[in-house]
Amino acid sequence: FANCTYLRSIRVQGDLTLSYQAAGTGFDVRLSSASLRIGAATTRLQGTANVRSEDAGLTLSLDWTLSGEGKRGTFTRKASRIVRWSLGSACFDASGTSEGTLGERLVSVTLGPFRRCRSQCPEADSVMAIRDEEQGYRLLFDGSDTATLVGENGSRSLTLACEP
Repeated sequence: FANCTYLRSIRVQGDLTLSYQAAGTGFDVRLSSASLRIGAATTRLQGTANVRSEDAGLTLSLDWTLSGEGKRGTFTRKASRIVRWSLGSACFDASGTSEGTLGERLVSVTLGPFRRCRSQCPEADSVMAIRDEEQGYRLLFDGSDTATLVGENGSRSLTLACEP
């Protein structure tokens, strides 16, 4: 990548190696980069994606590790996600976990159950939980364009860019 822009404003620069091979009812993809600059951070990335055709649908299993240094210091992240689509459906289901550090601070994220269809808002009962050493948060979705962030000191509403 040479001065590419991601999400309209994040600059990406560096080498990313991608390899793939057929495997069972799908294929496997491996990604790696010894030095990929994303915004102000310099990162190292290792990851795999396994895509399988199962039960009239697709299952994508993602596993990756990311480490580096940015404006707020060093960071690490190890994550696993599973995403499922049913053929003919405009919806996907996702779940997974990630854990890592930002400086000396340990942060973990749990996703799921989480369901979203096209540009619609996440379905009711979808949830994301975020926890660090000091406090925990839950991001709750109710199918509307407003999510609720619940923490140990109360809650607040967040407006989402989606269609209820």
